[in-house]
Amino acid sequence: MKIVPIFAPYLYAFQYEDEEMNEFDRLIDNWTNILFLEEFFVNNPNLLVHNKLTLDDAVAKTTQIADKLYKIFEVHQKKLNELFENLTPATTFKNLDEQKYKKKWLRLYAIMLESGHYVITGGAIKQSQTMEDNALTAQELSKLEKCQRYLKSQGVADIETFLELNF
Repeated sequence: MKIVPIFAPYLYAFQYEDEEMNEFDRLIDNWTNILFLEEFFVNNPNLLVHNKLTLDDAVAKTTQIADKLYKIFEVHQKKLNELFENLTPATTFKNLDEQKYKKKWLRLYAIMLESGHYVITGGAIKQSQTMEDNALTAQELSKLEKCQRYLKSQGVADIETFLELNF
């Protein structure tokens, strides 16, 4: 596992050993890739039905949302608390909490290192009400928890101890 800066010192992302890109870049790349999206929506037609969209509309809308997503994070990098929300309402607002950013059906999952400082662990195209109800989002929940354990095992408690990791 490796951590790379996206908009340092505010936003970082995990890059997993089997991946060529960090999670933020990988997701933006996938969500703007027409072939990836066509295959995804063909294999997950429930999203098309639920949102009353054709395949072409879903692909076009997703690429537009993903393009805006990057710009939103770039412009608001100093105000990330306004973009992320707790993953579950019961979660308290404390360091290393699991967070999510949602824009339509796109989700970015992150860990809050400290107010205003986050590390992306993954993301998904939302298909169910809870993460556990879908295999892809359940996998993202597992990655979130794995990354949270990793950071805690490295002694990360805030942004200062995070930056001491020397990534």
